[in-house]
Amino acid sequence: MTGFFVIRPDGRMYIQTGIGNLGTENFSDAQRVAAEIVGMPWEKVDLTWGNTTKNLPWSCASGGSQTTHAMTRAAYAAGMDAKTKLQEIAAKTHGGKPENYEVGGERVYRKGGGASMTLAQALSRRSS
Repeated sequence: MTGFFVIRPDGRMYIQTGIGNLGTENFSDAQRVAAEIVGMPWEKVDLTWGNTTKNLPWSCASGGSQTTHAMTRAAYAAGMDAKTKLQEIAAKTHGGKPENYEVGGERVYRKGGGASMTLAQALSRRSS
């Protein structure tokens, strides 16, 4: 399944998912893992779900445990990929190795203190 999100320079995270609502709110719960991995508070997440006319990715059939397993795993993979990329950006910007940086609290920062940037600043560096 596809995990897709964007963090824009406005400091918000935009997640798109094809999951429908089974009445259990799994369309949002499965996506929270990506926000947690990159340290984005849920209040700063805009979630578009369940409507392929909004350019959303196709999803697995919404069937309880299959949806939870497949879509949470996809969100996890997308979150971990983004975390790795954010660490690489910080290392290129501030020096050192990517593994010397942590991602959390809407920031990328050097372990033990020192260099730090917001997620939006890191993404501005990526595009320039």
